[in-house]
Amino acid sequence: MPSRLSFDYSKGRVFLQDGTIYYSPNSKRPVIIPPRSTFVSDPFNHPRLNVSMFKQPVWWSDFWGWPGFIPLSPSFLSTPFEAFCSMPRIQTIEVFRNLPSGDQARETRYKMFDNDIQRWMECEDLIVGAANHLRLQYKIPGNSPPKPSSFHFDRAHKSFPIAKRMICLSREWFIIWMGFISYLIAQTERHMPNTVPDRSSPYPDWYNFLRNNHGFSEFWLDGFLYSNICSFDLKTPRAGIIFQWTETDRQRPPIEWLHDHHIPLWFPWTSAEERRIREGGMPACLEPPVELVQEALQLLFSSPNIPLASRVIQNYYRLGSDPITNDTLDFLRLEHAPSAVYEFTAVRFATLPPRLRHQMEGTSGDLKNLLASRRQRNEAAAEAAASFPVEGLLSTVDYQQQGRHTQAMTMPAVKSNRPTEAMTTPAVPFDRPTEAMTTPAVQFDRLLTTGEKVYNHFDDFFAARERRQADRIKVETSSEHQRRLSLERAKPIKSSTMYEWEKIRSSGGQEMYTRIRVNKKANEDVYARYKSWERVYNAVANEWDFCEDFSFGPRTAEELQEDDSGDDYDDYDYCPQPPHSQPLLSSPPSTSPSQAMDIIEDGKSSPKPPHSQPPLSSPPTIPSQAIEDGESSPGPSYSGYSRDVVESMSLIYGYVSPLGAQISSTSSSQWEVMLGFLGFVNRLSELSVPDVERRALEHFFFKIASKTAPVSDLDDLDSNNRLALSSLFEFSQIQRPSQDLFVFLSLRSTACEWVLGVHSPAAALYVCRYLLQNCHANSVINVAHRLLERGIPFRTLLPLTCNPQHSTISQPYAPTTYRSTAYKFVYADFRAAMLQAQSVLSFPQGRAALLQGGIVGRIAKEFLSVDGVLDGPSIEVTAHRVGYIGPSGNGGLQFCDDEITEREVAIICGTYKLYTGKIDFFVFNFFFSYGSQDMESRLLCTRGSPHPPPGKHTGLVTGGLIGPSAVKSSIRTF
Repeated sequence: MPSRLSFDYSKGRVFLQDGTIYYSPNSKRPVIIPPRSTFVSDPFNHPRLNVSMFKQPVWWSDFWGWPGFIPLSPSFLSTPFEAFCSMPRIQTIEVFRNLPSGDQARETRYKMFDNDIQRWMECEDLIVGAANHLRLQYKIPGNSPPKPSSFHFDRAHKSFPIAKRMICLSREWFIIWMGFISYLIAQTERHMPNTVPDRSSPYPDWYNFLRNNHGFSEFWLDGFLYSNICSFDLKTPRAGIIFQWTETDRQRPPIEWLHDHHIPLWFPWTSAEERRIREGGMPACLEPPVELVQEALQLLFSSPNIPLASRVIQNYYRLGSDPITNDTLDFLRLEHAPSAVYEFTAVRFATLPPRLRHQMEGTSGDLKNLLASRRQRNEAAAEAAASFPVEGLLSTVDYQQQGRHTQAMTMPAVKSNRPTEAMTTPAVPFDRPTEAMTTPAVQFDRLLTTGEKVYNHFDDFFAARERRQADRIKVETSSEHQRRLSLERAKPIKSSTMYEWEKIRSSGGQEMYTRIRVNKKANEDVYARYKSWERVYNAVANEWDFCEDFSFGPRTAEELQEDDSGDDYDDYDYCPQPPHSQPLLSSPPSTSPSQAMDIIEDGKSSPKPPHSQPPLSSPPTIPSQAIEDGESSPGPSYSGYSRDVVESMSLIYGYVSPLGAQISSTSSSQWEVMLGFLGFVNRLSELSVPDVERRALEHFFFKIASKTAPVSDLDDLDSNNRLALSSLFEFSQIQRPSQDLFVFLSLRSTACEWVLGVHSPAAALYVCRYLLQNCHANSVINVAHRLLERGIPFRTLLPLTCNPQHSTISQPYAPTTYRSTAYKFVYADFRAAMLQAQSVLSFPQGRAALLQGGIVGRIAKEFLSVDGVLDGPSIEVTAHRVGYIGPSGNGGLQFCDDEITEREVAIICGTYKLYTGKIDFFVFNFFFSYGSQDMESRLLCTRGSPHPPPGKHTGLVTGGLIGPSAVKSSIRTF
């Protein structure tokens, strides 16, 4: 065994099952160890197959060890799995059946649309073909699983529920094939191919083999590289493998190889393993820490009413290992236990009170009950821990990110009511951390990953959104107010942004909700899928929310009748998720006429009636009038970019309109040059700027471009200016805990607990000027919305306790996708790249892309909710301290926020590396420059701008708090 083998047992676990001690060096997940049979049988030889049967670790065997590679939380957001991101529509067809009398009877059947069937079959053929080619080329042992089509997704079924269940079973079965191909691709590292290795490109040999020998397209194979198939890290938890390392198996991969690929490993810990280590035959790191073993034994002997240690010791000496007479063998088998286990049990026995040490009568029934309850509890914990949410159903575009939807895989919920006081907790001062701030990091095998933030209940989201939007409504302009009222009346469908709510289960077994964005191409279909009380419209953001668990607004008599008629669910007892407890439910947030934000289907605010679960039924028809009324875009958009040249120059560069200064005129060409630099490139004739103002703007702009001081009357950074920034803004309200971080502690809101921070002096001055020009917008929510709309980078900083080991996550760019210089990119490449971008953005830290602004932020807006970003840092930060970690200047607290790495930025921008066949490489991006409307982000963003704008840099060079003296000494060298 190589000496490099080492384990971090802080990520491991020790437990007992059926009297045997098992341990894992790299997984804390509760699991159930299946019985080990003498003869290995086909695990797929079962009458009622489903994916949940393959989420526990498996005993290794040459042909059936690969199920240990099955991902527990797969994402379909990549080629070739995008077809499974959304639930396909089911159509009703008429068939004729011949009767014994010779007549024909007409019957109704339910079936997928033919084009969806064709897509699924083509995907299946390619995936199965790729697996077979790899298995034969590299001579990898392993039997393949049944095909997804064996669940008959292509057939017509007797009822809608049966058709939907079989489609869901087939869709989930592609997860099994993900695990099989993951195993094959990983094994190509250990097996020599039948032919000479293909080095025709920087890709691995298996990639070049499938591309060059079997015609698989590059964008299709890139999907494998970016998907869970080739993701061998902690963010892709897998089922895991069990084996006894004292047994020799030449076909079994080495322990260090499995550990390096982050495959959860489980080993029995018996006297045989202890003896091999003591004899020097195996590395000492394979011995689990004594503390973990004792912790497991303490838990075993923790029953207060049964002296279990006494029974185990005495039965061992009196009855030996006879399972018929010794009723303690299922708790602990001392005959195979290591010496430390025996000693611990003996000490435990010796320390018992005399009256308990010899208590033997009347405990057999108690032992059986204790054993049964512990088994039931352990099985429930293992099932819950393996039930990670399936990612990638976002509303896909075409299917997209999984439109997640219509997730037939989630179970109906029983609703109840819970108070909402916790939702309205006001923000607290920075020097007094909230309970959430001081919560210790939670240990999970993997982090929850989902496109949007995870909520204990959707009511939490609606309550937070109401508080945020209340701040925005207070400062809305007359045009924005008119637009909101128009949207409240129209409630558009095609032009709105839609979200579906999906129920998921955390690794701790808690049922939670996540909000998934719908691709606009599917807006009408999604709208039609839900009943009126399952829809909520928000006019401020022009968004719809849908969930089968919603119960907003009254129901019509027809809907109630349809509700009572439900479908029969007894035809097939498919249950994709194990039974679980229901979440507590609170009443929805209240609405007032003056803040009509969340609108139920009839356009009126009404109390939430008692919840009832509507049965699954055929989608209702789309109200044509609702669609027709909603397709105009009344009023200007909240996210519209400025068409005001003076405002842009003022906020970005500190321009002040002159009172009486005479400025000489310039040529029209110079005016157009300045406008083009500022981002005004279309409809220039519509820009109404007086001649005096125009000359002053040109003078100011070209002076700072030439690094000379403009007239003091035009510059707010000049202390002699009548509107000097140093005299109008209280800079002591801004904290500067580090050279590149400016925190606006005075900007607070009851809608959030985070504070706003920016990294550049230019962005800090932009916020100061915006606050001076919009005194009514002195809320952190309003300022953050402004920065999001204009693509200006900022942070939502949360003060949290961190240990010295926590630091800002960093992952430098390393190419993973290549093309030759002669390659001609097509639409399929672009679409595959956008799927990868959406996959990155679907993780909790994806919100950091929106906060980064610029082109990255613009791409992120296509997939993420701008309003949802203002919920604050994700679970990656609050629970795991993974993200940006910066100084706060306040004791042991650190400013924390989500962070996006260089590698993730490259994926979002669609980066490929072009190879020439030699050692030279070129980088190609689908998005390589800033659009003309990214004016303010281009001028202010100091990170990643390919063309730094000339003429100005407001660098505040003094440390500590920003003050007037710092402004006076600022340097203009952008």
